[in-house]
Order: sequence, then C-alpha cells, then structure tokens
Amino acid sequence: MMIKNVTVHKMYEEFQQFPVIQYVGEYDDSFNLIKLFNPFNQELSRIFGTYQWVLIGTDEVFFVEEDSDFQERTI
Repeated sequence: MMIKNVTVHKMYEEFQQFPVIQYVGEYDDSFNLIKLFNPFNQELSRIFGTYQWVLIGTDEVFFVEEDSDFQERTI
C-alpha cells in the first residue's frame, strides 16, 4: 500500500483557468489508485471505468491526472 499526493482538476471547467488541486491518493501494490481524499479528509468515489471521481453527497466531479512514474514502473 502506498500513499502519495495526486493531481486532480475540477471537471467541466477549463484546466488553465483554475488551479490544480492536490489530493491524497491511496494505491494498492499494483499501483492502482483505490482511494482518494480531499484536504478535508472527505473520501471521493470513483466513477467506474473513468479517471473521474465524485465527492460523495455533492455534484463535484474531478479528473485525476495520471502519474507517469507509476506508468513507467508497470511497463
């Protein structure tokens, strides 16, 4: 299990206009992101089959930027 900062962008907004947000991600041993938490320790739920996560109880959807370090390790 590994925990590290994850870069996310709020969906439906221009990436260049809004700051990048750092969340905390929990990865399994195969480097798959399994949990995502915002700075207030609220857990986000993954939208199956996408890189999108939703803040539970809201309509806020976030896009998770892939981590190139993990991609290099899994090749």
